[in-house]
Amino acid sequence: MAKDKYTKLMNRLYEHLSSVKAAYPNIEIFALILQGSQNYGIDDIESDVDSKALVIPCLDELVLNRAPISKTFVLENNEHCDLKDVREYFKILRKSNINFVEVLFSEYVIINPFYMDYWKKLVSKKEEIARINPYRAVKAMAGMAHEKYHALTHKYPSRMEYINKYGFDPKQLSHLVRINEFLHSYLNDMPYEDCIKSPDYDTRKLLHDIKRNTVGYNGKKGLTLEEAQEVADFYMNEIDNLAKNFCDNHKDYENETINQFLDSILYDVITTRIKKELGV
Repeated sequence: MAKDKYTKLMNRLYEHLSSVKAAYPNIEIFALILQGSQNYGIDDIESDVDSKALVIPCLDELVLNRAPISKTFVLENNEHCDLKDVREYFKILRKSNINFVEVLFSEYVIINPFYMDYWKKLVSKKEEIARINPYRAVKAMAGMAHEKYHALTHKYPSRMEYINKYGFDPKQLSHLVRINEFLHSYLNDMPYEDCIKSPDYDTRKLLHDIKRNTVGYNGKKGLTLEEAQEVADFYMNEIDNLAKNFCDNHKDYENETINQFLDSILYDVITTRIKKELGV
């Protein structure tokens, strides 16, 4: 079953790759990687397949100082592929945004063969990259949690089905609880892979059930708006306290060795693209 799931997801990623290339025939992709619930182990048959494509700038873009690509490409089936210039991606890695660090740990990835060695070097240091600046990482987690907290009842057009049905968006609540679990694991120095995808089946099942609003609560299935707000308030308060305590006792300090390593990978990837473009 696991092999069958892997094959199906990889086939979907290749569909993403083909669609992106058809829409943007001149871009050079470094890697296209799965993002989202499959990486967290809380997906089901209804889960979308979304991805990130890391794009390498061409010589013209560099010389003419054109804005790095950063956009979301929507496929015909409404799945999403976030296109991100590698220069921007490496900046975001330094900010420790967990949605972008996550893809270094995904098993679902398509690598451009021209850059395979650089990808292997990059992921060989993924644990150190994930902890390049713990202060900034914790700040980023708390910031993301606040986004999910405020989105709980926000009437985004794409989420109105759930707002109308439940009065809140269960997916946002699931994200909030997941970030809390993530933060606890991160502060306990668990491997980053275990922060992304809890090794505990019951935790993953709880996150899934919250997302689908089938979680058992007060002897029944599913949450009311009032109950969801109560859960959200509890976890938001806990995240804020954990983050404040950590940041009050730690400095905003970047691992310079990993910083230089990221610079070297970025330099090699872009110069390889330019040499390829120039035929040298």
